[in-house]
Amino acid sequence: MGAEQRSPLKRRAGIRHWAIGLLVLVVAVVVAVLIEPTGVPYGWLTGEQFYDGRPTSYWERRLRAREPSERTNSIKSLLDGGSAALPVTRELLARADTRRTAFEILAQIGPPAKDAVSELAEALTDSDPLVRELALRALKRLGPDAAPAVPALAQRLRTADRLAVLQVLQDIRAGAKEAVPHVRQALSDPDAQVRWNAAEVLARVGSAARDALPELIAGLNDKDSKVRWHFAEALGKIGSAAKSAVPALKALLDDPEKRVRDEARRAIIRIDPQALSESR
Repeated sequence: MGAEQRSPLKRRAGIRHWAIGLLVLVVAVVVAVLIEPTGVPYGWLTGEQFYDGRPTSYWERRLRAREPSERTNSIKSLLDGGSAALPVTRELLARADTRRTAFEILAQIGPPAKDAVSELAEALTDSDPLVRELALRALKRLGPDAAPAVPALAQRLRTADRLAVLQVLQDIRAGAKEAVPHVRQALSDPDAQVRWNAAEVLARVGSAARDALPELIAGLNDKDSKVRWHFAEALGKIGSAAKSAVPALKALLDDPEKRVRDEARRAIIRIDPQALSESR
């Protein structure tokens, strides 16, 4: 009986030792994964994106390094990677300690950032002004590829960022036509620089900006000469649809500023060439 009683005890002890050994092994593996310098095993386990054979967490650590040269070299590596590094850069946007740096990278890489337009558009309402500035810089470098962000950009035209937003819309060109109703409101902004930049957006949109004719014609009397010639240019770029603006443009042919006179003449030629030969 004694031997029979001891046997279950031995079995339980064996199981306990086996469980402890397994636990020690699991802990050792977890620790090894966490402290492994390349972060590759951890990246595989967590499903992170990879660039240059290293996961996002590896680049995050490098961008947070105390040594400035390590941070600088890491940024350069990601910049050099362009589109290949974009998946990692996009994941870095969601990490608080590398968020600004990731936007800085997107602001510099140009066309490869087009796949991150949705994140850039979302960042336009960020509470951090630097993040908003970097997002606008990135969108500006994308030019027409930033067209999917036009609705978000249009909503920022009533904020302190409106001038930078208008400059982004200028580079989107015809793709910015969806923003025309919002840009029209900027044509009467108290800031002359905002007014003429709004007109420049419409000039690049072209004929699709015809709904802004009333504001553009009214603005030909603006006290700022730069506003006047930009408004005249926009009318000319709208083309024949702006025929109702010809009388007001003719009045500018006597403007004291040469640039205003020249732009008015060019606009009339674009809209209705025969109008120049008619009496004013």
